[in-house]
Amino acid sequence: MDQQNNTLEVPPHVLIFPLPFEGPVNCFLKLAELLCLSGIHATFLNTEHNHRPLLRHTQVLSRFNRYPNFRFQTIPDGLEHDKPVSKDRFMEVMDAVDVVTKPFLREMMVSGRLSRKSERPVTVPLSLWI
Repeated sequence: MDQQNNTLEVPPHVLIFPLPFEGPVNCFLKLAELLCLSGIHATFLNTEHNHRPLLRHTQVLSRFNRYPNFRFQTIPDGLEHDKPVSKDRFMEVMDAVDVVTKPFLREMMVSGRLSRKSERPVTVPLSLWI
């Protein structure tokens, strides 16, 4: 019974990894905000290709700075950053992310951590596409 009580004291840590396109990223950012408001820890995993314009063209950092239980993490995506990502490039984007991302996610799932630098283990991986 004590083990169960100790488990309940530590809030879950959700890894959010949306499809690397603007619509899913925006929807999952709202979900991340709702999770943080509920006291759940959330790590938003974003591809570098999506993260750069997100920082440049939105107020996402100031929006999430008020949540100490939220953090962004980026991963390489294997895409050329000078080309916009459009629905015409869907398969190219998915293939590139799949090749670059698989080893990273495998390590996270095996180790129970987001990365070697993470101090909180991920308890709930959440993705629309993996």
